[in-house]
Amino acid sequence: MSRIQSVLVAAEAALAVILVVRAGLMGLSMANRLRVDPGFHAAQVLTQRIQLPQMRYPSDARVREFCNEWPIRPLLRSLQSRCS
Repeated sequence: MSRIQSVLVAAEAALAVILVVRAGLMGLSMANRLRVDPGFHAAQVLTQRIQLPQMRYPSDARVREFCNEWPIRPLLRSLQSRCS
């Protein structure tokens, strides 16, 4: 093997070791994160992601207006009263 090939093999091995170590640390971080108490009961949390049309809601004020008058709010309140 030439000197360049030896250097490339060594660099590849070093990068492989670094990637394995980083993957292990990332796994440990995820495990630790799952053990942390978030401060709320996730079973009682409801989320919904929506994307409003830019033409109809061009400003932040219009988006806030939509959120304040969102028709699902009464339904959520009734569900909350039934579940508690």
